[in-house]
Amino acid sequence: MSIETKFNYCGFDSRSDLGLMVVEIKRNILAETTEQTTTIPGMFGTIYEGLSFGSKLFTIDVLLEASSERDRVLKMRELSNLFTQTGDGDEYPLILSDESEVVWYVHPVEVSEPQRVSQTDNSVLFSIKFSSSEGVALGEKVEQTITKQTTVITPSGNTRTYPIFTVVPTAETDSIAIASDDDSYIYLGAGFDQENQDKPINNKPRILNDACNTLASWTKITAANLTFNIENGVIASDSDMRTTGQALRVGLKDNADYFGANVSKKWHGPARQQWFSKALKDWKVEAHLYLKKGYARARNKIELYLLDSEGRRVGKIMLKDGGESYEVLASAQIGYDSNGVAKSVYNSANDSSVKRTKNGSNQKKTIKYKETVKVTTGKGKNKKATTKVVSKTMALPQDLDENTFTGFYGVCTFQKVGNKYSASFQKCLSNGKPTGKKWSGTYTDSSNKFGDKIAGVAVYIGKYDITEDSKGVKYKSNPAALTDLKVYEILGDTVEIVARAGDEIVINCEENKVYRNGSLFLENLYIGSEFLTMNGGIPRSFTVSPEPGSGASWWLDYSPRYN
Repeated sequence: MSIETKFNYCGFDSRSDLGLMVVEIKRNILAETTEQTTTIPGMFGTIYEGLSFGSKLFTIDVLLEASSERDRVLKMRELSNLFTQTGDGDEYPLILSDESEVVWYVHPVEVSEPQRVSQTDNSVLFSIKFSSSEGVALGEKVEQTITKQTTVITPSGNTRTYPIFTVVPTAETDSIAIASDDDSYIYLGAGFDQENQDKPINNKPRILNDACNTLASWTKITAANLTFNIENGVIASDSDMRTTGQALRVGLKDNADYFGANVSKKWHGPARQQWFSKALKDWKVEAHLYLKKGYARARNKIELYLLDSEGRRVGKIMLKDGGESYEVLASAQIGYDSNGVAKSVYNSANDSSVKRTKNGSNQKKTIKYKETVKVTTGKGKNKKATTKVVSKTMALPQDLDENTFTGFYGVCTFQKVGNKYSASFQKCLSNGKPTGKKWSGTYTDSSNKFGDKIAGVAVYIGKYDITEDSKGVKYKSNPAALTDLKVYEILGDTVEIVARAGDEIVINCEENKVYRNGSLFLENLYIGSEFLTMNGGIPRSFTVSPEPGSGASWWLDYSPRYN
């Protein structure tokens, strides 16, 4: 009994999900080839210089089974939607059941005109053409721990593939290197001065590393010990912060974030602060924080204030939802007062790449609340004034628009070197690793108006009361938190430490990129470095530094490729 041939495209099974029966899969033996030749004037013939291999085509003849004309139209509509969405410039996995051990990354090229099987049958025949730009199939990823300084790898597959190295040093290191037996290498770090025998110097010592899982190092700020101005806000004496084991958040009351008693026309909430071991002239602050979606009309913000040794504000990082929509403002500024002496280093309101990502409804929000009113009963001498509680409704403005920073969870990096300031915001995955685009800005303090040393930080999470608060209507505030905080001192131009103990460095020869703790890290890539390759079935040796075991943990993984 023959086994039915099927395919799986982008996670959709041809039979069970798409309703297609495969008639035939047509695949070329070779990828598309182009003969490379050079013509020499005055010479008979040409010089043959080999073949260039391009994309590989697959044509799959299928039968779309349909019980009625309506059924056929609906199934064809679903197919159209699938191929339209996957024609976006990326390539998606295609697994063919007759070689299910590999996956081809393809894009749709053409779908032929459907032809009825017969006039009395609603099923139709047509062909789907896919193209694999790389022209090779990928096997299951192979992972290998590197335990020796020199390791020989014989990769699976039958064509060129690309290793991905991961190294986690056990101590600070000023260089990471991999050399292969074909004399190619990749080197991270500054050059080594053989004459002066320079010792590696950490030019960015980490002064603070707070995982925000305890309040032990954070002092509660009260009105009595507050040394800086909260921007248009006050400290709520009856509110405090809490830790969830992973973040600093507002404390709870009745199982809801509690920002203190209502305050008219001012932000209010709790604050905590901590001091560094020394004041820093040049510095780098990395703060992981979030401001998630709650009630659309809710107004919340989280601010990280940079303080000098006297507790005066000299800088600020902020995420703020200050309106009646889900849109969020991200900013980093240097200076003493947003309404006075300060300069924006980054402000999302001035960034043209920050867009409205969703046009939501602006239909008014109707709230229900109870109100005590005076009631007069009787007449003349029997006239009495009493009160009673009545139910009322009110329609309030609301806008469900969203923007780039709506629901933001990510890292803000704020840095000062000399009179130059830079700040960036980047979204993070749930594991805290940065991903995607950075939104950034710079400022040069040419007149040396600022330049104060920083000696501590304070985190403030605030709420701005809205009509619902005055009417006693409960709603969910926008959750805000500080989840991780690192502060570095920048010492100057010395031999830089490229990785600290526990840092994860990924040298991805498939993408030709280097990552440190999930962020792109190419500034220490030494001139002459080449991203390495391997060929299926051919042994290749690699020598690594720092040495596996005593100096670092090393791994290598790759995907076998088949042409």
